[in-house]
Amino acid sequence: MQAGVRDLTKALVAGDRVQGAICIGGAGAYLAGPAFQALDVGFPKMVVSPLASGLRQFEPYVGLRDVAVMHSVADIAGINPITERVYRSAAGYIAGAARTFARVKDQAAVPAAAGPTVAISMNGNTTKAMDRGRARLEAAGYTAVIFHANGVGGRALEDLAGSDGVDAVLDFTTTELGANLVGGLMVTDPDRMESAGRQGIPQVLVPGCIDFITCTTWEATEAEFPGRTMFCHNPELTLVRLTAAEMAELGRIFARKANAAIGPTAILVPTRGFSVPDAEGGPFWDPAADGAFLEALQAELRPGLEAELWDSHINDPEFADAAVDTLIRLIGDSGAELGEATQASAGGPSA
Repeated sequence: MQAGVRDLTKALVAGDRVQGAICIGGAGAYLAGPAFQALDVGFPKMVVSPLASGLRQFEPYVGLRDVAVMHSVADIAGINPITERVYRSAAGYIAGAARTFARVKDQAAVPAAAGPTVAISMNGNTTKAMDRGRARLEAAGYTAVIFHANGVGGRALEDLAGSDGVDAVLDFTTTELGANLVGGLMVTDPDRMESAGRQGIPQVLVPGCIDFITCTTWEATEAEFPGRTMFCHNPELTLVRLTAAEMAELGRIFARKANAAIGPTAILVPTRGFSVPDAEGGPFWDPAADGAFLEALQAELRPGLEAELWDSHINDPEFADAAVDTLIRLIGDSGAELGEATQASAGGPSA
């Protein structure tokens, strides 16, 4: 039934017979999942369900697409004073989105990318650096697409990089590798940090936020990881510092994935901390653990691929500039179209 819904929906869209899609149902709303995943980003899609609430997984509804999700409050069982209000709102949302989509499509108002497109991974702990990085890339004529490194964001980045959707990748925040190894909320697919390498497109790899995993509330995290060093990111999210042994294993994993790349690849490592709390004097500052990552990384890298060490913190301007400048150089060396050259970075790599 899922395959049938998918094929029928794709046929309707291909024939320009519909400008939006909405699914209303209980557990049966899962039938719409594959259909919505087959539709382009920007095409209006919406799910209304009583299951769209609480601690449930939204993966079957949303996946890697821009699916709007509305809680129906009451069950999908007839029209009553509650469901009538919900259905009217849902109809208004999807009708408005469909009208907008049709108008934009008719006017061809969505501009193409101005220059080579760069996919970037980022989260709250690397926002300062990548706000600067994005601005520098855009000033140089590139189009930056930023993905939140929260598990799904990493999957979306890999999906885009693996489908010729981008020209280069600045994988600045690889914290999801730690989630795959240790646990937490940001677990992603096993092939994280591999698609750009398989495609042979230029990539810069950085161990951003690889020093921690992200979990739920402080109380729940303390029960799951007793005795660990933790940091309260906000009331709903707690960060857990990884041990030296875990960091060493991540260094080996990072190296194996980088080694498999067939295209231009550079690795930049800031030696003064991988995240906001991982800074001198901060709660996650642990040079021995970070050193274990670096030692394992360097030991496992194949000949000809080296980690460039910077005497900087990950959010220092000179490190963000170095990552951007390195990527632009790799793009140029690969023969891709270049935008206006950026200014040379201040400072330089450490010995």
